[in-house]
Amino acid sequence: MPEFQLRSSDAILVALGGVSGSWLRFKIAGFFQSILLRKYWGTCFVNLAASFSMGLLLVFFPECHAFNYSNSVVLFIGVGFLGGLSTFSSFIMDLIQTFSYSHFRELFILTLCSIFGGLLTTYAGYILSCG
Repeated sequence: MPEFQLRSSDAILVALGGVSGSWLRFKIAGFFQSILLRKYWGTCFVNLAASFSMGLLLVFFPECHAFNYSNSVVLFIGVGFLGGLSTFSSFIMDLIQTFSYSHFRELFILTLCSIFGGLLTTYAGYILSCG
């Protein structure tokens, strides 16, 4: 297996993508929080949108089955932007908070929606991009 080497230009691409993705997540989650009863549905929506977009990103690869981490598009959009847009830490915090309020039904639905929904939306994006 070849050794992964991070160039400074790669780090800049990931950082710029991450900042813009994080900013957009903050704005979208804030919008959903203002119209929905629970904050976590905004986080869930953003994570599903990022998962779908990750599947669509595969169109940039001829064989549609593996990311090439030396590709600038993957570094900026896939690792940086979509990594900043989606958020595992907020998802886990939402689960812990829902659990602490003993909202077990919501906890179960949120977990299913986020995890299996993420898998399904990524696959849907993959099918649309790679056919």
